[in-house]
Amino acid sequence: MQQIYRQMTQYRSRWPKELDLNQGDLIQVLFKEDETWWFGRLTNGSEGYFPAACVEPLQVTALIWSTELPTCNQSPLSDTGRNVAY
Repeated sequence: MQQIYRQMTQYRSRWPKELDLNQGDLIQVLFKEDETWWFGRLTNGSEGYFPAACVEPLQVTALIWSTELPTCNQSPLSDTGRNVAY
């Protein structure tokens, strides 16, 4: 199960391997370095360390984390078998 946390305050990185975080950002925890610093991924794909004291766990029942871009070959809407007017 994915560990998703919400950033409670703004945090500006001090080192290149840290994340810049805004209040409300969602972070997928990839591993916990220790009790104070964790490594995670933002929804935009950025990865880095962040202070564990500034996040709260998010109760998620279903959340898809994908870095794949949607394709335009197929439409999720289909008029097959439907009586609709466009």
